Amino acid sequence: MWGPAGLADTLVELGILRPELAPRMAKGGTIHPIGPDNAITQVHAEHSSEFVCVNPETKKREVHVAGEPVGVIIKFEDGFTIYHMSDTGLFGDLTLIGQRYRPDLLLTPIGGHFVMDPSNAAEATRMIRPHFAIPMHYGTFPQLAGTPEQYLAALGKTATEVKVMQPGGTAVFDRP
Repeated sequence: MWGPAGLADTLVELGILRPELAPRMAKGGTIHPIGPDNAITQVHAEHSSEFVCVNPETKKREVHVAGEPVGVIIKFEDGFTIYHMSDTGLFGDLTLIGQRYRPDLLLTPIGGHFVMDPSNAAEATRMIRPHFAIPMHYGTFPQLAGTPEQYLAALGKTATEVKVMQPGGTAVFDRP
């Protein structure tokens, strides 16, 4: 599991993963797990970060440290780049992330409450300027009330092609 160093440490300490299955990684770090032309980079994100589990011995819910919150940049050997924003909120360095990594595809949370609402997600999309965007983290429970329609309305006229996905759906991405 490639994830924040604190999460890796927690999963090892709890006996959930062996150390060799939980290598540590941090923001700004880049790894090449499937060859030199494929890269995964962790970037800053604004949200909480905890690991919640049920202790098998006590049967009680426990909350543990999960390390720094991160977003993930995934670059494939053909150059296609995905930015998975995770549960982030809006923050100024999204412009820098967009300029530095030039993501083709943005996976952006839009539900509100725990994540950006459609308006903030639209602003983040304008800051990052991807070719494509897929709204995510909405509609799974009442607090995540933001909708793709609200996101599209807030985004307005844009060069970014928004693809609203359904569970089990697929999409094809042809870069301009």
